[in-house]
Amino acid sequence: MIKKASLVLFCMVLSLSALAIGIAATSQYQEKENAIRKSCELGYGRPGSSPSQLGSQYFTPEIHLATPSSSSPSASGAVSCLRPGANGEILIRGKMPEGTKFVVENDDINITSQTQVAGITHLVVSVSPNAMPGRYNVTAFAPVTCSSTTIPAAIIAAQMEWHLVASNGWRIDLTNTATGCSYEAYNKSRQYKASFTRGSEAKPFRELSAEYDYNVYDKEAHFKISPYSPIDTGGVKSMTQEEMVAITQKMADPHISQAERQKLIKQIQDYQSSMKQSFAKINEESRPFSCSDLTLKTAGGKVTGTMDCSNDPGKLTVTGTYKYVSY
Repeated sequence: MIKKASLVLFCMVLSLSALAIGIAATSQYQEKENAIRKSCELGYGRPGSSPSQLGSQYFTPEIHLATPSSSSPSASGAVSCLRPGANGEILIRGKMPEGTKFVVENDDINITSQTQVAGITHLVVSVSPNAMPGRYNVTAFAPVTCSSTTIPAAIIAAQMEWHLVASNGWRIDLTNTATGCSYEAYNKSRQYKASFTRGSEAKPFRELSAEYDYNVYDKEAHFKISPYSPIDTGGVKSMTQEEMVAITQKMADPHISQAERQKLIKQIQDYQSSMKQSFAKINEESRPFSCSDLTLKTAGGKVTGTMDCSNDPGKLTVTGTYKYVSY
């Protein structure tokens, strides 16, 4: 009996632990959605209303983004453009039941007020200074039935700099460009230049491209690193056949001075040395880079995370900083 009681207690502890993990893993915006669904569960069984009647009265919202007016500088076209550390506005138009509630799928973007003017729902949002660039959805929940619709609603597009140091001493610098606030600008801003430098060396040993993404569920920034560098000859200019023939003819001239002959020989040697260095660089950069993914946690300009690499150098931890350059 004691063993059975102990087993039951053990199972209860495991269940509570799993529940605690699940609660901890739930984001704030998911908690808001769960609270709305809970209120729907409480109201769905109201007397005198059949499911079909409720479904007709509290139908699925049919929404889309409204084109902003000139008085809404936080938005551009059919997308709301937000900035970290500032308030913004998302404009929604469409057919929805009275009492429809909205949630933005990002813990760093919170709706502070909801008003309706001339058929347009104005969602004023507060954006955390820690908000990361990304494309974020808003979900509309009908009351009672909780019928919902989710649409892309807001973007944060920014020019950024990331400066990281890996546990093997590599310095990793990530930079991008961003021009304006639109889906096109956001897609452009996801493309980064990634430079990898060993220790105290001045020049990077690899320069690659990387694509940025942000996971709102894990609250992590991800960079997918291209394995290949653009082929760069290092600025070495090829010697034409005519130039080589001209040098050969000059060297064959018995009347040129020894100093002139040595000058021509050095010219050929310098060219051969430059070509050798160029081919060595091309050979190095034509090899696939050993690291493929950066996964980063961000907070207040600080970065911690990991970089996935093959056996050489293996999985690395990284730390560093990030900053916004422009929006």
